[in-house]
Amino acid sequence: FKQKTAYEIGVRLVGSEMCIRDRQNIQLRVVNLVAEKLDVYIDHSGMTQKLIYDLGADSIDLIEITMELERQFGIDVPDELINREMAVKDFITIVDKLLHEKPTKLVHLFQK
Repeated sequence: FKQKTAYEIGVRLVGSEMCIRDRQNIQLRVVNLVAEKLDVYIDHSGMTQKLIYDLGADSIDLIEITMELERQFGIDVPDELINREMAVKDFITIVDKLLHEKPTKLVHLFQK
């Protein structure tokens, strides 16, 4: 009996299960990055907190967080998606969508 590698097990996951794991991984990485950058604790209820108004971030923090997310995930976040109303969950959505969908669809998601 040969033991399966993590890769072999992962390959057998159906699409929806893999998407859930991807989303959880993205969420964890984004939350950890924001919490570390702003020196705050973010729990589940903190996902809707605004970075500037609730967590004490400034415009430079938003830029630095965005740049680090681009570096970590290998994505390019369009400038028009970043604004003073950003919440932690918004960064998670942006990263998830940029990794899994065409960027043109994403711009419409955040337009008000």
